[in-house]
Amino acid sequence: MHAAILLALLGADAEPAVMPKGPPPQMEYLKVAGGKIVRTAAVAVPVAFTVKEKVVIGGKVVERERTLTRMETKMKEVEVATAKATFSTADGKKLDLDAAKKSIAAGAVVLTSANGEAVDAAYLKAFKSDTVVMVAPVSAAMPVPIPVPLPKDGPVPVPKDDIRPPVIRPVER
Repeated sequence: MHAAILLALLGADAEPAVMPKGPPPQMEYLKVAGGKIVRTAAVAVPVAFTVKEKVVIGGKVVERERTLTRMETKMKEVEVATAKATFSTADGKKLDLDAAKKSIAAGAVVLTSANGEAVDAAYLKAFKSDTVVMVAPVSAAMPVPIPVPLPKDGPVPVPKDDIRPPVIRPVER
């Protein structure tokens, strides 16, 4: 009883919270560049590097170089495929492509569907009514993963004369 009175006095919605359907939207920074909508995406890029290591093979300490690959995150502008995308605002107002571009021309945080389907209204209540919402097929909204190349010198061969794993020690410089 007291909770209902308090909610009425504070002006809060008396509607009970409803469990949203589907995944929550993703927030992405979009802008217009060269007449196209682009997003800044964190893309994993493979970077090859060489390390010198001392290993024990057949009872002898041997120094060798090995090429390893690590993944680094690079920020990259990726064009958003808008041919099959639909745009609206968080309050449900439909936007055509030109209106969406005008809204995010200088850059804006846009809600994007996580699964290519409409974002449930229960999620959208948490955002300002003029927040742009984009629904696009998942393949059009996500960057294509980059395959990891093999090291130039191929995989490191395993020594046949010693079945113990090599002992790796840092190289002193």
